[in-house]
Amino acid sequence: MNSKAIKLLRLIYGIAVSAMTAVSGLLLMAACLQIYHSGGEQIYTPEKVAAAFAPIALPVYITLAMIAGSFLLAFLLPAEKKRPQVQKQYALLLRRAYERADMQLCGSELLADIRQEQKKRRLALILCLAVWVIGGIVFLPYACNGSNYSEELHLATDSIVAVIWLLIPCTLIPTICSIFAAYYSRASIRRELELVKLVPKAVNKPAPQVEKADRKLLYIRLAVLGLALGVIVGGFVAGGTADVLAKAVAICTECVGLG
Repeated sequence: MNSKAIKLLRLIYGIAVSAMTAVSGLLLMAACLQIYHSGGEQIYTPEKVAAAFAPIALPVYITLAMIAGSFLLAFLLPAEKKRPQVQKQYALLLRRAYERADMQLCGSELLADIRQEQKKRRLALILCLAVWVIGGIVFLPYACNGSNYSEELHLATDSIVAVIWLLIPCTLIPTICSIFAAYYSRASIRRELELVKLVPKAVNKPAPQVEKADRKLLYIRLAVLGLALGVIVGGFVAGGTADVLAKAVAICTECVGLG
């Protein structure tokens, strides 16, 4: 197995382990809430804990097995002990190649190949977005339907487990598609870059204006920062800090039990 396949395998497995860890954490919190709201003189009895944790045992065991498998994967497929190399910014290189090339002197066959690579990347992006949209269409109506959730406390965990089991494929499959789309787009950009290099260079063409693009990015960042500061100031003016403080006190005194 070559190094690229190992890196891809590590990336996919790492995403899967992270997703299952998050899912197990949500299930454990739901089970703890179910036990807390079950009432009675003794809340955390062995019987109540066993009944609440039984429906989530399988995903928790799968998560633990995947975490153990990550150590085994690190032993069987060790990382290459090489000096890290700076990744090439192929999109930036492609843009600069276009700025130096004279596309009016580009042949029809070469231009058709360049356009074909661009169409392939757009198609990959559209397919990736379509998979995400399909996942949302499948998951959101079910998650937002109140009839899918039981009002009985001892069945609350089962309802949450059913929602999470539907959430896993609806997010994992689009995530995997996004990873492959990103790798495919990067390879397509490299191929297009090689094609653009074959185009004759422009004569007396002005130098590429990289500073202008950087300036636009700076303006966008400043706008986002200004918007964030405005929202924070608005929260202070509206009295949001008092609500946050009241909720923090309630959590510490009621939920955690410091009171």
